[in-house]
Amino acid sequence: MTMTRIPIRRVAYRTAAAPALVALAVWVAACNTAPQRRVEIIDLPAPALSPSIVPNPPTSPAVVILPPGYRDTTRRYPVVYYLPGFVTGVTDYVDGSLGFRFDEALDDLVRSGATTEMVIVIANGRNGLGGSFYVNSPVTGRAEDHLLADVVPQIESRYRVARDRAGRGIAGNGMGGFGALNLAMRHPDVFGAVFAMNAALFDEGGFDEEMLSAPLVRAWSLQRERMRSWPRDEAGERLAAYTRELYSANGGFATFRGYVLAYAAAFAPNPDAGPPFADWPSRQDGGGVTFDPAVAERLRQGIGGWSEKAVMHRDGWVSLRGIGIDIGRDEGNAWILRGARHLGQALHDAGIDAELTEHDGGEGGRLGDRIGGVMLPFFSRVFGTGIEAGAAGAAPGQPQEPHHD
Repeated sequence: MTMTRIPIRRVAYRTAAAPALVALAVWVAACNTAPQRRVEIIDLPAPALSPSIVPNPPTSPAVVILPPGYRDTTRRYPVVYYLPGFVTGVTDYVDGSLGFRFDEALDDLVRSGATTEMVIVIANGRNGLGGSFYVNSPVTGRAEDHLLADVVPQIESRYRVARDRAGRGIAGNGMGGFGALNLAMRHPDVFGAVFAMNAALFDEGGFDEEMLSAPLVRAWSLQRERMRSWPRDEAGERLAAYTRELYSANGGFATFRGYVLAYAAAFAPNPDAGPPFADWPSRQDGGGVTFDPAVAERLRQGIGGWSEKAVMHRDGWVSLRGIGIDIGRDEGNAWILRGARHLGQALHDAGIDAELTEHDGGEGGRLGDRIGGVMLPFFSRVFGTGIEAGAAGAAPGQPQEPHHD
């Protein structure tokens, strides 16, 4: 598929300070006519993330991107909850760290008439081990509950956004792409559509191929032995510090070991086992290697098992107003490409309609293009003309009346 790049125009959101020698009247006029900032970085109380062995702060950051017409109306807008990839911060999408700005992509499309106006909420998925995979874990916190019980109700209490599934979408890339698919599949009463870009997904052989290598088995056993002497009351914080060391090392295998620690804490947590507080199927035991098939199956099902999940959750999948899966053929991790194709086939075999789009890029280089060129137009089609003022519906938690203007 050939990509057409969406032209991005720079838009100033900060009110410029007037020079000291400019007349006061000119300064006031300049401030009054400057565009209001519509990118808001907020901290949301996160009670669902506690307690956890790896400590979480009491609040979690989020970025809210308001559409151009938000402050000129009283209507309620459709909303997309966007989930970042592994170790990616929420502000990376609006400060240029990723090579583009989410807010500018939305503005250009809205002003050109290519998409309807919508609110974007970039929710946090980072934790002390790098990423939560947006699932509940006693080790790293209840990230799934946090999104449903903390983030969505608080956003609905502060902003004029849709309160029913017809106006709520969920999306993400990488780890967040998996999170979006998993949450939409499990909670179709909350989210009405899903779009996943380069989602971290395993096909039927993906876990065994990527995570059961001999070097990884040795590394897991050695680090468990190293952690055995950690005091219990310090182990959670020390595990987080150890993982940060892995990410800061100059080497792909060290980074992958950090990813594996986070993955195991998400999908095979074991608080009673001692650090790293997770089970792993293969480990060195004396002169040999022991293998636990039950643990292996739990971990295969983490970001895999899509043939079974398509059938098990078929009613939920079918009820979604749209399912978009976007993948780059030049994705550096071949297992991610295979995983997307496997999911697309699994949904097709279960009689579930989904849009699987492949392009000639990878996750990083074209993320901004895919958000502006594919993802936002996808949700625009799903949402149609948007949510009219006063539209309401059941929401997770107990949202209050919106008061943010």
